Amino acid sequence: MGLLSKGFKCLMIGGALYALPSPPASEMASAEPSVQATTFATFSAASETMADASSFCGRRPQVCVTGVYLYAKAAAKAKYSFKLAYEWANPPVAASAPVNARRKTPLRLATLNDAKPTKIEDLLRGPAE
Repeated sequence: MGLLSKGFKCLMIGGALYALPSPPASEMASAEPSVQATTFATFSAASETMADASSFCGRRPQVCVTGVYLYAKAAAKAKYSFKLAYEWANPPVAASAPVNARRKTPLRLATLNDAKPTKIEDLLRGPAE
């Protein structure tokens, strides 16, 4: 089951790499090999590589154990790094105090019989006594 899962992941990564855009011909001239492989040769090489990779852990178990350890360590680091980046991008919102939390007297509520305030102090003075 694990080999099938890994093979599927390799297939998806390969498909993603194949879907990437190719550079222009002027930039490819120096990097492109002179011999082009046919589709059958490419498929044959890929299947031989998968067959070799499937028996690799049987031949070198310590290398596979080290690879699993490094994979787990890299995954933990990636998750922690993304968590830190998310927390940095979305800081927690501090609870703000109500506007009149610092006042000793509550704001006065206006009634219909009150005169219109002429100054800000009329609005901010405490309840009528």
